[in-house]
Amino acid sequence: NRAKEAGNGVVINWRLPKEGAPIWFDTWAIPKSAQNVDEAHAFINHLLEPKVIAPISDFLGYPNPNVPGMELVGAEIADDHDLTPTPEMQKSLYVVQPLPQKIERVRTRAWTSIKSGK
Repeated sequence: NRAKEAGNGVVINWRLPKEGAPIWFDTWAIPKSAQNVDEAHAFINHLLEPKVIAPISDFLGYPNPNVPGMELVGAEIADDHDLTPTPEMQKSLYVVQPLPQKIERVRTRAWTSIKSGK
């Protein structure tokens, strides 16, 4: 991570709150208008090969969705239950759902106000 690369002794860690937290995940998609659909599928399939995705996970510092690939990931990630929650810990995680448009407008206005300082 960037703090480690800076070499200034600052350590930043992620902690999963015992109360729960939103779960996040990366999504790969092929646009409907894509012209190279077969190649896109081949690329995604290549990335999901255990021997390919494991070093990517190690480099990025977080897990991947491939169970055999996770068996090849370094212990720093695989054994860190804040990054790779146990099934029991996963029970407290939730997916953030889209809000109704009316609420999204309120949130957008609030963020705009914060960002503009008004």
